[in-house]
Amino acid sequence: MVHGRVSPTSAVFQKDLRLAHDVTRTALFRGLEIHCHLDDNGNMTALGDLHTFFERELAKKQHLLRRLYAELKIKNRMRRKATVLQLQKL
Repeated sequence: MVHGRVSPTSAVFQKDLRLAHDVTRTALFRGLEIHCHLDDNGNMTALGDLHTFFERELAKKQHLLRRLYAELKIKNRMRRKATVLQLQKL
């Protein structure tokens, strides 16, 4: 997170730190929620069970993910072209 280019007291650093904290907290509690959900049948789950759960959830959203990745690919391509054009002007 810190590579020496920003001060820990700067507003930018504090904003990034809050974002990292929020994302980490959400991920941890969501993972705990999923494990509790999987353990509701009375058996303890293992890492493989969690992996299977995520694979099933991803499969439900695959059409959306494909579309979003295609959009991202187009935006990245346009950004690269814009950067090349800017460099050519220099």
